[in-house]
Amino acid sequence: MSTRFIRNFTLLFVLSAMLTTACTGGAGKPESTAGTGGDTATAKPEATTIAEEHDPFGRYEEPLEISIGKSLNLSDKSLPEGDTPISNQFTRYLEKRLNLKFKAYWQAGGEAYSQKVSVATASGDLPDAMVVYSYSELRKLVDAGLVEDMTDVIEQYASPLVKEIYAAGDHAATKAATFGGRVMAIPASQGLGDSMYMMFIRQDWLDKLGLQAPTTLEELEHVIAEFLDKNPGNVKDQIGLPAYSLFGMTNNFPTLNPIFASYGAFPTNWVKDKDGNVMSGLIAPETRESLAKLREMYAAGLIDKEFALRKDVLEPIISNRTGVFFGPWWMGFNPLNQSMQNDPEAQWKAYLAPLGKDGKYNTHVQSPSSMFYVVKKGYKHPEAIMKLVNVQTENEQGLDPDADMDLGVDWVNEPLRAPVDFPDSIEKDAEKVIKALNNELPVDQLTSKQKRIYESWLKTKDNPTSDIAAWSEAFSYVVGGGQLLQPQLNKVPSLYYGETNTMVTKGAALGKLQQEVFNKIIMGSAPIEAFDQFVNDWKKQGGDEITAEVAELLQP
Repeated sequence: MSTRFIRNFTLLFVLSAMLTTACTGGAGKPESTAGTGGDTATAKPEATTIAEEHDPFGRYEEPLEISIGKSLNLSDKSLPEGDTPISNQFTRYLEKRLNLKFKAYWQAGGEAYSQKVSVATASGDLPDAMVVYSYSELRKLVDAGLVEDMTDVIEQYASPLVKEIYAAGDHAATKAATFGGRVMAIPASQGLGDSMYMMFIRQDWLDKLGLQAPTTLEELEHVIAEFLDKNPGNVKDQIGLPAYSLFGMTNNFPTLNPIFASYGAFPTNWVKDKDGNVMSGLIAPETRESLAKLREMYAAGLIDKEFALRKDVLEPIISNRTGVFFGPWWMGFNPLNQSMQNDPEAQWKAYLAPLGKDGKYNTHVQSPSSMFYVVKKGYKHPEAIMKLVNVQTENEQGLDPDADMDLGVDWVNEPLRAPVDFPDSIEKDAEKVIKALNNELPVDQLTSKQKRIYESWLKTKDNPTSDIAAWSEAFSYVVGGGQLLQPQLNKVPSLYYGETNTMVTKGAALGKLQQEVFNKIIMGSAPIEAFDQFVNDWKKQGGDEITAEVAELLQP
């Protein structure tokens, strides 16, 4: 996840997490390579650039106006007076460079945006282009024959940088947008680091109690118990581990994923059973073991007693009422920036813990793509959206010296937004910055972004609140991103990331069943044996059908 995207993403994460919770064994956040499209004939784009016909950055001779479905961050107030989400410094640059103009066919934020997409799909009344934020939405558009085939557009107009990014992920992003052998959207490509959760802990609390950072689950239980008993932060109403979700594929935080993973359980993944057959990790024996342990921890007060009901899930972290939680690498951006402002003496550190029995830190990883640019079927200039993506990607990577964008210009300024980034982008930046800090790499070999992070760390590491924005970015990359470089990290991909027909029709009901049963087991209102009945019910109520569909899709 890019820095610019993170700055505004956290205000929307609760909605996203609700959509991505792995209640259906991988169906929660559909990210697939499977599916068959409807009518995918492509309208040939006219050659109207002043450069060669297939120039990825060719400027149109006449202004080209594109109607878009615009996703808004309703809480963002960063645009200067007079600017709007579709008329601002970046869109003016796009007009200058490509001669593109944009008008809002409709615009909405949060859940209302998804509703707009659903209505547009049902009615067939689409803007020229928009971004869809799930495979499910893309699939519906393709099945209805409403979007352009982008196969040739990507081949002919994607910039060398965009093609390099897709290739770096073994073309998994374009495969995710492929239906019946044709690429039906321009896929985003996201860093895998966002889905790898780690432990954030108050180092100053550990030091005050003379404790070492925990590495095993047993040690973690001891540390939480000591925090609660000794209250080293002298805070009111301290809680144990906070948990917005039990598990989730990406950006579900705070979460309990690492505890499941320490038992070898990956509820969001499709895995192999002991006989080599595909199964949902949701119903694996290791998931049962994990629930039994979480039940013990909850009874001992080591997990937030209100985890299933708490609405403001970040409040205990922001107000420093907890000294440990699990989240992705970028927690410096939010909520730890607010934690530091409330307690400038707080010293947060990140660790890969708890380790599994094999001594490794096992973690699932998300699909490389879950967002897609779609173009209305019959639109004359589908290549214009590819050019837009090319320019945005250059700008995001800091490779466009002519963009002349102010530092504060970020994704809310872009007319359509789904980042195209290297799968290991976070690790690359973190590694170079850390090497420079350790005098293992000359500073002049850093990119402009990496140099900014390097300088921000030197400036704020001893006084974070002197420039909390600079500290947020530096901490996230150096402390959080640095953990993604550790040798004990073991990435466990899912066998399948997509959505099947039965997931569409029965996934929500299965998710509700899972949530109710798992919460009851953890909170002690149902015995651990309830998991066995859950497995039977899950299978009968659609799980077996879904498993058969996934197994068929995985056939060579």
